[in-house]
This record gives sequence, C-alpha cells and structure tokens, in this order.
Amino acid sequence: MSNHIVDAFVGFRFTASIGEPWDFVSSIGQNRLDGEITAVALLDRGQPCFLCSVTPFTLSGVRVDQVIGVNRYISSQDLIKVLKNGGNATMNFVFRPSGAIAPDDITDVLSGDKVVTSFLVGSMKLVNQ
Repeated sequence: MSNHIVDAFVGFRFTASIGEPWDFVSSIGQNRLDGEITAVALLDRGQPCFLCSVTPFTLSGVRVDQVIGVNRYISSQDLIKVLKNGGNATMNFVFRPSGAIAPDDITDVLSGDKVVTSFLVGSMKLVNQ
C-alpha cells in the first residue's frame, strides 16, 4: 500500500460508535465520538493507523481530545477498503492521558513501552469521502 493512498485520508472527518467502555460519553453524547484524521502512519505489515483530533471526552478524570485509530484485529479487514467504500471499520482508539501525540510519536504510543496508554473499542465511518 503506498503512502499516497493512505495520506489521502488526512483531513477526512469521521464519526465513531463506541462500545467499550459501555458507559462512554463524549462532549457530543453517549457512545459517540466525532473527529478528523490529522496524520496517517503505516505499521508492520502495511497496517494503517490514523492520528485523529476528536470531540473531547473525559475518562478517569482526564480530558482527551486526540486518539490513534488502529485496526481492531490485525488483518481481519482491509481497513482502507472498508473506509473508502463507506463501511464501518472495527477499531481500537488508543489514547494517552498525559498530553498531545505528535505524528512522530505514533509508534511509541502504540507500543506502550515508553508511555501509558488506554483505549476505546468501536467502529469508524468516514463522513466526507
């Protein structure tokens, strides 16, 4: 997969339905998260991940406004194809409760080795493709 195809997602807006935690609430409502893809990175085996700014939410007393969207199960779906075709992609939305994530930090955040992370489980659907 070329970076050109993946980079085409930068600037796309999305809506997400959050299933875990079951009592999730963001500033726009229960079990809902809206956002915009701000950067894209390719992980091992060409798996894309999306750095996203999102509607703010508070979890365990910490305000979060940025997540990294990754395929819920590696190779279970062609993430790019599902999103391009208007489908709902099953995702983990990883975040770090201790500050902003720069595009160059994506791999470190996802590895969990150097920073504490947490995640939401849900699905993402693009709204302006």
